[in-house]
Amino acid sequence: PRRGENDRDRARALARRVLADPDSARFPLRDPRLAEPSAPAGASLADLARSLLQARTPGQGRTWTQAAQRLARCLEAMAVWQGLSLTQELAAVVAAVAPSQRDAAIVLRRYGLDGEEPEALAAIGQRHRLTRERVRQIAAQWAQRQRHLPAYTPVTAAVARYLAGAAPVSAAEATRALEAQGLVAGPVSPRTLENALRLLARDAPRIELRRVGGALFFVRPDEGEGWPPRVFGFVREALRRANVASVAEVVSRMAAAGSPVGPEAVASVVEAQRGIRWIHREMGYFWDPASPRQPVLRRVVKLLAVAGPLPPAALQRALSRERRLRGLRLPEPVVRLMALRAPGVTEGADGRLSLAPPLDGAKLMSPAEQLMSQVLAANGGVLHRSRFHRSCVTERGIRPATFEAVLGGMLFQVTAGVCTFAGCDPGPDAIAGAREDRIARGRAARRPAIPR
Repeated sequence: PRRGENDRDRARALARRVLADPDSARFPLRDPRLAEPSAPAGASLADLARSLLQARTPGQGRTWTQAAQRLARCLEAMAVWQGLSLTQELAAVVAAVAPSQRDAAIVLRRYGLDGEEPEALAAIGQRHRLTRERVRQIAAQWAQRQRHLPAYTPVTAAVARYLAGAAPVSAAEATRALEAQGLVAGPVSPRTLENALRLLARDAPRIELRRVGGALFFVRPDEGEGWPPRVFGFVREALRRANVASVAEVVSRMAAAGSPVGPEAVASVVEAQRGIRWIHREMGYFWDPASPRQPVLRRVVKLLAVAGPLPPAALQRALSRERRLRGLRLPEPVVRLMALRAPGVTEGADGRLSLAPPLDGAKLMSPAEQLMSQVLAANGGVLHRSRFHRSCVTERGIRPATFEAVLGGMLFQVTAGVCTFAGCDPGPDAIAGAREDRIARGRAARRPAIPR
């Protein structure tokens, strides 16, 4: 081959490698770390690669060897910079633009680009023996200089894309997600993320840091102050049925409505609103104690008045059978804490919940519930389902639909075809006795009458 053809082929092979990486279009040739201030303004590495593939000469007085070395240096820098963490990338960009190590240290601390909270002008000036005004000037001059020297910051761009898609999102949740993606190494200050996006990711959608309740959130400016009321609207909607709801339920409702938010955002809105109280913070359950509608508390009092002291597990099973609360699956710790908020409910040494003083359960029951309770109590609290049905429907005139509705509620339970009061364990002997009694009565009913 003629002289220079090997270098030309090598340069064009490197140019094709550059164009195969979509990130090369975002790699500015005037990145301060490349020390190429003579590169055209706005030119990217992809532009350089396309020009080398189309031109007969490398241009700008360079040889093909120099062009190949330039592309190799850019490719190596791009690979290295893509593997940095956010704070490493920010430190490299600051050091490349700042005129001295002292100025770089001042910029890092003033804007919090080292992962820590930004420091006050007076504290930085005292450490470096400078006035507050001089510290402010150094930070402002760096920001002005950086605007005219665009840097290749893939990690900052990835952080900006995540926050733009996830907002509104709490700062704690965003930090955990970025750490899981490998973009940050350990916890970083929310101000670090905000300032990094403001100073280096100018083409990304604008993201602001705002405080809602007791937590910081990344939000889009176009949302303004409207998203907390929107979340609170879904919170109220979740409380409408039973006045008890969970953060997971609100998140699911908002995702189905096309307004996804994270659990941290919902939890912060719940804490910021007056009247809403946590039942179990770790599990994410809350309620409105001032609401006149307390269906869970009323049913807890009614159940304890009729069935007597019950353990939280039995109370949970009884509430899950209640027809008007179907679909409400409260965990046992939540049921226990909720029951203790009912008036007169206490917890004994054995863990059972009871009413003190006891209430007359008959005053809290409907006529059908009273009649069915009397039938069951007259038979020792254990009765086979078919006999229970015959005694209530055939003999006492309760409507079949009413019987099924009351039996499927929280006051009674059916175990292996045997009916008992809620929370009562009939035991194998009682179940066997009820079955034998049903069989004996069935045989007696089928036995033909003997004429006298």
